[in-house]
Amino acid sequence: MDNPYSAQDFHRMALAEFPQLREEFDENPGLLHVHMGDFPRLLQQAKGAGDWDVYVRGIRLAHELWRRPDHYLLNALNVSFLEDLDFNGPRGAHAWELLTPELRHGWQAMQRHMADLTALPKKQRKRT
Repeated sequence: MDNPYSAQDFHRMALAEFPQLREEFDENPGLLHVHMGDFPRLLQQAKGAGDWDVYVRGIRLAHELWRRPDHYLLNALNVSFLEDLDFNGPRGAHAWELLTPELRHGWQAMQRHMADLTALPKKQRKRT
């Protein structure tokens, strides 16, 4: 059985696919959530520009990592990747169609989770 993907795998694979992320990654060494946040920004920019090649390559990478992440990477994929993807605007529907079913499900689950958190009474939110 293959080992789960780790933060190091994400960094290696993301920089191999998108060397333009190196400068952002180097600004905050070792901060997975910050780096994971740089990743969807790149995809959102690609979506805005209609650069579907970059967008699809990013979705493929995210899907591969989503298949078998370790706990730390799964948390980053949920909180700092999926949460930052949006499907608004004129290219949003097409971007949504390019997501894999697994990533769509993950995005929807994250949206439900965020809605549940905002629905909690203020006192209860502080405890969770």
